[in-house]
Amino acid sequence: MIFYLRKHLTEVNLSQTNFDDLNFFGLLKNCTNLKHINISDNHKLSDLFSKLNENDFNTIKGNIKVLSLNLSYCSNLSSNSLHNFEKIFMKLEQLNLEGNSSMNYNSLNVISNLMELKSINITGLNYEENGDIHFVSSKIQDFIVCLSKVEQFNLKFCPKFNGDCLSLVSACWNELTFLDITCNSQARISHFEDLIVGCSKLKTLLIGSCPGVSDEVVYKLVKNLKYLETLDISKNLSITDKSVKLISKLGASLKELSLSKCQNINGQSLKFLVFRKCGVSLKFLDISGLPNITNETITQLYTLSPNITLVSKL
Repeated sequence: MIFYLRKHLTEVNLSQTNFDDLNFFGLLKNCTNLKHINISDNHKLSDLFSKLNENDFNTIKGNIKVLSLNLSYCSNLSSNSLHNFEKIFMKLEQLNLEGNSSMNYNSLNVISNLMELKSINITGLNYEENGDIHFVSSKIQDFIVCLSKVEQFNLKFCPKFNGDCLSLVSACWNELTFLDITCNSQARISHFEDLIVGCSKLKTLLIGSCPGVSDEVVYKLVKNLKYLETLDISKNLSITDKSVKLISKLGASLKELSLSKCQNINGQSLKFLVFRKCGVSLKFLDISGLPNITNETITQLYTLSPNITLVSKL
Protein backbone atom coordinates (compact mmCIF):
# COMPACT_ATOMS: atom_id res chain seq x y z
CA MET A 1 0.00 0.00 0.00
CA ILE A 2 1.08 3.56 -0.72
CA PHE A 3 1.19 4.58 2.94
CA TYR A 4 4.19 2.26 3.44
CA LEU A 5 6.20 4.95 1.67
CA ARG A 6 5.03 7.66 4.04
CA LYS A 7 7.23 6.81 6.98
CA HIS A 8 6.51 10.02 8.87
CA LEU A 9 2.77 9.39 9.21
CA THR A 10 1.50 9.91 12.75
CA GLU A 11 -2.19 9.16 12.15
CA VAL A 12 -4.15 6.90 9.76
CA ASN A 13 -7.85 6.18 9.26
CA LEU A 14 -8.27 2.94 7.33
CA SER A 15 -11.76 2.02 8.48
CA GLN A 16 -13.76 -0.13 6.03
CA THR A 17 -10.83 -0.64 3.63
CA ASN A 18 -10.51 -4.47 3.53
CA PHE A 19 -7.42 -4.09 5.66
CA ASP A 20 -5.94 -7.48 6.68
CA ASP A 21 -3.31 -8.88 9.04
CA LEU A 22 -0.48 -8.55 6.54
CA ASN A 23 -1.38 -4.91 5.86
CA PHE A 24 -1.39 -4.23 9.60
CA PHE A 25 2.05 -5.76 10.09
CA GLY A 26 3.39 -3.78 7.11
CA LEU A 27 1.91 -0.58 8.47
CA LEU A 28 3.56 -1.01 11.86
CA LYS A 29 6.86 -2.13 10.36
CA ASN A 30 7.18 0.78 7.92
CA CYS A 31 5.45 3.69 9.68
CA THR A 32 7.21 3.70 13.02
CA ASN A 33 6.05 7.20 13.97
CA LEU A 34 2.37 6.27 14.03
CA LYS A 35 0.51 7.33 17.16
CA HIS A 36 -3.15 7.03 16.16
CA ILE A 37 -4.59 4.13 14.13
CA ASN A 38 -8.22 3.53 13.12
CA ILE A 39 -8.70 0.19 11.34
CA SER A 40 -12.25 -0.41 12.52
CA ASP A 41 -14.84 -2.36 10.57
CA ASN A 42 -12.31 -4.46 8.66
CA HIS A 43 -13.49 -8.05 8.53
CA LYS A 44 -10.30 -9.51 7.05
CA LEU A 45 -8.41 -8.82 10.25
CA SER A 46 -8.29 -12.04 12.24
CA ASP A 47 -4.96 -13.22 13.67
CA LEU A 48 -3.16 -9.88 14.02
CA PHE A 49 0.17 -10.96 15.57
CA SER A 50 -0.66 -14.44 16.81
CA LYS A 51 0.95 -16.15 13.78
CA LEU A 52 4.00 -13.92 13.37
CA ASN A 53 7.31 -15.74 13.27
CA GLU A 54 10.00 -14.71 15.75
CA ASN A 55 11.92 -12.55 13.28
CA ASP A 56 8.85 -10.56 12.24
CA PHE A 57 7.78 -10.17 15.84
CA ASN A 58 11.19 -8.85 16.88
CA THR A 59 11.14 -6.43 13.91
CA ILE A 60 8.28 -4.43 15.38
CA LYS A 61 8.62 -5.19 19.09
CA GLY A 62 9.88 -2.16 20.96
CA ASN A 63 9.50 0.23 18.01
CA ILE A 64 5.79 0.94 18.30
CA LYS A 65 4.74 4.39 19.52
CA VAL A 66 1.00 3.96 18.99
CA LEU A 67 -1.13 5.75 21.61
CA SER A 68 -4.64 5.05 20.30
CA LEU A 69 -5.98 2.03 18.40
CA ASN A 70 -9.50 1.50 17.11
CA LEU A 71 -10.31 -2.14 16.32
CA SER A 72 -14.07 -1.87 16.76
CA TYR A 73 -16.44 -4.03 14.71
CA CYS A 74 -13.74 -6.27 13.22
CA SER A 75 -15.96 -9.33 13.26
CA ASN A 76 -13.26 -11.99 12.83
CA LEU A 77 -11.12 -10.90 15.75
CA SER A 78 -11.16 -13.25 18.73
CA SER A 79 -9.47 -13.31 22.12
CA ASN A 80 -6.65 -15.33 20.53
CA SER A 81 -6.06 -12.43 18.12
CA LEU A 82 -4.62 -10.44 21.01
CA HIS A 83 -1.68 -12.81 21.48
CA ASN A 84 1.53 -10.75 22.05
CA PHE A 85 -0.60 -7.59 21.96
CA GLU A 86 0.76 -6.22 25.24
CA LYS A 87 4.37 -6.78 24.10
CA ILE A 88 3.84 -4.63 21.01
CA PHE A 89 1.54 -1.84 22.21
CA MET A 90 3.28 -1.08 25.49
CA LYS A 91 2.56 2.66 25.21
CA LEU A 92 -1.11 2.33 24.24
CA GLU A 93 -3.42 4.79 26.01
CA GLN A 94 -6.70 4.34 24.10
CA LEU A 95 -8.20 1.02 22.95
CA ASN A 96 -11.56 0.49 21.26
CA LEU A 97 -12.74 -3.12 20.86
CA GLU A 98 -16.46 -2.37 20.70
CA GLY A 99 -18.67 -4.77 18.78
CA ASN A 100 -16.24 -7.68 18.58
CA SER A 101 -18.61 -10.42 19.71
CA SER A 102 -16.13 -13.20 18.90
CA MET A 103 -13.97 -11.93 21.76
CA ASN A 104 -14.82 -13.11 25.26
CA TYR A 105 -13.82 -12.24 28.80
CA ASN A 106 -10.38 -13.84 28.25
CA SER A 107 -9.50 -10.69 26.29
CA LEU A 108 -9.45 -8.87 29.61
CA ASN A 109 -6.36 -10.83 30.64
CA VAL A 110 -4.40 -9.24 27.79
CA ILE A 111 -5.87 -5.77 28.21
CA SER A 112 -4.94 -5.85 31.90
CA ASN A 113 -1.28 -5.83 30.88
CA LEU A 114 -1.58 -2.56 28.93
CA MET A 115 -0.54 -0.49 31.90
CA GLU A 116 -0.73 2.92 30.20
CA LEU A 117 -4.38 2.59 29.16
CA LYS A 118 -6.54 5.63 29.90
CA SER A 119 -9.52 4.98 27.61
CA ILE A 120 -11.16 1.56 27.11
CA ASN A 121 -14.25 0.54 25.14
CA ILE A 122 -15.10 -3.15 25.51
CA THR A 123 -18.82 -2.96 24.82
CA GLY A 124 -20.16 -5.91 22.86
CA LEU A 125 -17.60 -8.52 23.81
CA ASN A 126 -19.08 -11.95 24.47
CA TYR A 127 -19.53 -12.11 28.24
CA GLU A 128 -22.18 -14.83 27.96
CA GLU A 129 -19.89 -17.68 26.92
CA ASN A 130 -19.61 -18.86 30.51
CA GLY A 131 -22.99 -18.69 32.23
CA ASP A 132 -21.54 -18.21 35.74
CA ILE A 133 -22.02 -14.53 36.54
CA HIS A 134 -19.65 -14.72 39.53
CA PHE A 135 -16.83 -16.21 37.46
CA VAL A 136 -17.08 -13.61 34.68
CA SER A 137 -17.55 -10.68 37.05
CA SER A 138 -14.43 -11.81 38.93
CA LYS A 139 -12.50 -11.58 35.63
CA ILE A 140 -13.82 -8.03 35.16
CA GLN A 141 -12.81 -7.17 38.73
CA ASP A 142 -9.25 -8.44 38.18
CA PHE A 143 -9.10 -6.29 35.05
CA ILE A 144 -10.21 -3.18 36.96
CA VAL A 145 -7.65 -3.70 39.73
CA CYS A 146 -4.74 -4.11 37.28
CA LEU A 147 -5.25 -0.77 35.52
CA SER A 148 -4.71 2.39 37.52
CA LYS A 149 -4.72 5.20 34.95
CA VAL A 150 -8.17 4.76 33.38
CA GLU A 151 -10.07 7.98 32.66
CA GLN A 152 -12.71 6.74 30.18
CA PHE A 153 -14.56 3.42 30.35
CA ASN A 154 -17.34 2.04 28.17
CA LEU A 155 -18.97 -1.29 29.05
CA LYS A 156 -22.66 -0.96 28.31
CA PHE A 157 -25.05 -3.90 27.88
CA CYS A 158 -23.01 -6.21 30.10
CA PRO A 159 -25.15 -8.13 32.62
CA LYS A 160 -22.02 -9.57 34.26
CA PHE A 161 -20.88 -6.10 35.37
CA ASN A 162 -22.28 -6.28 38.90
CA GLY A 163 -22.20 -4.14 42.02
CA ASP A 164 -18.83 -5.46 43.14
CA CYS A 165 -17.35 -4.35 39.81
CA LEU A 166 -18.82 -0.89 40.24
CA SER A 167 -17.47 -0.59 43.77
CA LEU A 168 -13.99 -1.47 42.48
CA VAL A 169 -14.26 1.23 39.80
CA SER A 170 -14.95 3.78 42.53
CA ALA A 171 -11.97 2.52 44.57
CA CYS A 172 -9.42 2.12 41.76
CA TRP A 173 -10.24 4.70 39.08
CA ASN A 174 -10.31 8.04 40.86
CA GLU A 175 -9.31 9.91 37.68
CA LEU A 176 -12.35 8.68 35.75
CA THR A 177 -14.05 11.41 33.67
CA PHE A 178 -16.24 9.29 31.33
CA LEU A 179 -18.31 6.24 32.27
CA ASP A 180 -20.92 4.42 30.18
CA ILE A 181 -22.48 1.39 31.87
CA THR A 182 -25.90 1.67 30.23
CA CYS A 183 -28.17 -1.37 30.70
CA ASN A 184 -26.24 -2.95 33.54
CA SER A 185 -28.87 -4.38 35.85
CA GLN A 186 -26.86 -5.86 38.71
CA ALA A 187 -25.71 -2.81 40.70
CA ARG A 188 -27.76 -1.53 43.63
CA ILE A 189 -28.26 1.99 45.00
CA SER A 190 -25.32 1.68 47.44
CA HIS A 191 -22.95 0.70 44.61
CA PHE A 192 -23.89 3.77 42.57
CA GLU A 193 -23.46 5.95 45.64
CA ASP A 194 -19.95 4.51 46.14
CA LEU A 195 -19.15 5.26 42.51
CA ILE A 196 -20.23 8.87 42.75
CA VAL A 197 -18.22 9.50 45.91
CA GLY A 198 -15.10 7.75 44.58
CA CYS A 199 -15.14 9.21 41.05
CA SER A 200 -15.78 12.87 41.74
CA LYS A 201 -14.06 14.04 38.50
CA LEU A 202 -16.72 12.51 36.24
CA LYS A 203 -17.82 14.77 33.38
CA THR A 204 -19.92 12.21 31.49
CA LEU A 205 -22.06 9.62 33.27
CA LEU A 206 -24.33 7.34 31.24
CA ILE A 207 -26.41 5.09 33.51
CA GLY A 208 -29.64 4.66 31.58
CA SER A 209 -31.62 1.44 32.11
CA CYS A 210 -29.88 0.71 35.41
CA PRO A 211 -32.58 -0.23 37.95
CA GLY A 212 -30.34 0.78 40.87
CA VAL A 213 -30.51 4.44 39.82
CA SER A 214 -32.99 6.38 41.97
CA ASP A 215 -33.68 9.78 43.50
CA GLU A 216 -31.24 8.87 46.29
CA VAL A 217 -28.47 8.28 43.73
CA VAL A 218 -29.21 11.59 42.02
CA TYR A 219 -28.97 13.35 45.39
CA LYS A 220 -25.45 11.96 45.87
CA LEU A 221 -24.62 12.80 42.27
CA VAL A 222 -25.57 16.45 42.64
CA LYS A 223 -23.67 16.69 45.90
CA ASN A 224 -20.41 15.19 44.63
CA LEU A 225 -20.10 15.59 40.84
CA LYS A 226 -19.33 19.27 40.45
CA TYR A 227 -17.87 18.94 36.92
CA LEU A 228 -20.66 16.89 35.35
CA GLU A 229 -21.49 17.99 31.79
CA THR A 230 -23.42 15.03 30.37
CA LEU A 231 -25.88 12.85 32.29
CA ASP A 232 -28.09 10.01 31.02
CA ILE A 233 -30.49 8.50 33.56
CA SER A 234 -33.09 7.48 30.98
CA LYS A 235 -35.42 4.47 31.33
CA ASN A 236 -35.12 4.40 35.11
CA LEU A 237 -38.57 4.11 36.64
CA SER A 238 -37.40 5.15 40.12
CA ILE A 239 -36.53 8.64 38.88
CA THR A 240 -39.16 11.25 39.84
CA ASP A 241 -39.62 15.02 39.80
CA LYS A 242 -37.45 15.15 42.91
CA SER A 243 -34.44 14.12 40.79
CA VAL A 244 -35.18 16.75 38.14
CA LYS A 245 -35.22 19.50 40.74
CA LEU A 246 -32.03 18.17 42.29
CA ILE A 247 -30.30 18.11 38.90
CA SER A 248 -31.07 21.81 38.49
CA LYS A 249 -28.53 22.43 41.25
CA LEU A 250 -25.76 21.32 38.89
CA GLY A 251 -26.24 24.70 37.31
CA ALA A 252 -23.91 25.95 34.61
CA SER A 253 -21.81 22.79 34.26
CA LEU A 254 -24.62 20.64 32.85
CA LYS A 255 -24.87 20.71 29.05
CA GLU A 256 -26.64 17.45 28.07
CA LEU A 257 -29.35 15.56 29.93
CA SER A 258 -31.41 12.51 28.99
CA LEU A 259 -34.58 11.72 30.92
CA SER A 260 -36.15 9.61 28.20
CA LYS A 261 -38.84 7.19 29.40
CA CYS A 262 -38.54 8.20 33.05
CA GLN A 263 -42.28 7.90 33.34
CA ASN A 264 -42.75 9.58 36.72
CA ILE A 265 -41.63 13.04 35.60
CA ASN A 266 -44.07 15.89 34.91
CA GLY A 267 -43.88 19.22 33.12
CA GLN A 268 -43.54 21.50 36.15
CA SER A 269 -40.20 20.04 37.24
CA LEU A 270 -38.85 20.29 33.70
CA LYS A 271 -39.81 23.94 33.45
CA PHE A 272 -38.09 24.55 36.78
CA LEU A 273 -34.96 22.83 35.49
CA VAL A 274 -34.80 24.74 32.21
CA PHE A 275 -35.81 28.18 33.43
CA ARG A 276 -34.40 28.50 36.94
CA LYS A 277 -31.01 26.86 36.66
CA CYS A 278 -29.98 25.48 33.28
CA GLY A 279 -31.66 27.78 30.79
CA VAL A 280 -28.37 29.16 29.50
CA SER A 281 -25.96 26.24 29.73
CA LEU A 282 -28.23 23.28 28.94
CA LYS A 283 -27.86 22.58 25.21
CA PHE A 284 -29.54 19.18 24.86
CA LEU A 285 -32.52 17.66 26.67
CA ASP A 286 -34.13 14.32 25.83
CA ILE A 287 -37.63 14.00 27.27
CA SER A 288 -38.98 11.53 24.74
CA GLY A 289 -41.40 8.90 25.97
CA LEU A 290 -42.64 10.83 29.02
CA PRO A 291 -46.40 10.19 29.22
CA ASN A 292 -47.09 13.16 31.53
CA ILE A 293 -45.58 15.74 29.16
CA THR A 294 -47.96 17.60 26.86
CA ASN A 295 -47.35 19.50 23.64
CA GLU A 296 -48.10 22.67 25.57
CA THR A 297 -45.30 21.90 28.01
CA ILE A 298 -42.88 21.29 25.14
CA THR A 299 -43.79 24.65 23.61
CA GLN A 300 -43.20 26.34 26.96
CA LEU A 301 -39.77 24.70 27.28
CA TYR A 302 -38.77 26.06 23.88
CA THR A 303 -39.98 29.49 24.94
CA LEU A 304 -37.95 29.36 28.14
CA SER A 305 -34.79 28.24 26.33
CA PRO A 306 -35.02 28.78 22.55
CA ASN A 307 -31.45 27.59 21.91
CA ILE A 308 -31.94 24.16 23.44
CA THR A 309 -32.02 20.97 21.34
CA LEU A 310 -35.11 19.18 22.60
CA VAL A 311 -35.89 15.55 21.83
CA SER A 312 -39.54 15.29 22.68
CA LYS A 313 -41.25 12.51 20.74
CA LEU A 314 -44.12 11.45 22.97
